[in-house]
Amino acid sequence: MYFTKKDRKIQVQQKIIDRLEEENECLKEQLTSCNPKHVTDALSLATKSREEYLGLIQELTHLKKEYLALICEMQKDKAQLKRDCRQGFLHRRY
Repeated sequence: MYFTKKDRKIQVQQKIIDRLEEENECLKEQLTSCNPKHVTDALSLATKSREEYLGLIQELTHLKKEYLALICEMQKDKAQLKRDCRQGFLHRRY
């Protein structure tokens, strides 16, 4: 398809217009992301997430201590059970 000079010029200008419209949309998105309200909302969400994360860390630390205490108690009970079994075995022998 052959274009006249005028048609080619119109086509080039249309491409420029399309590119500028895309660029304009990108700039609008960047502008809204720099909006103080948007930044404030993002910061408040980050703060809320941080507080929740710190709470979960504390809960996990508490559960870890509880778990270690249970393991220690289990080891003591196991040692006591072995002693009781040995003593019971020795008493039955005599």
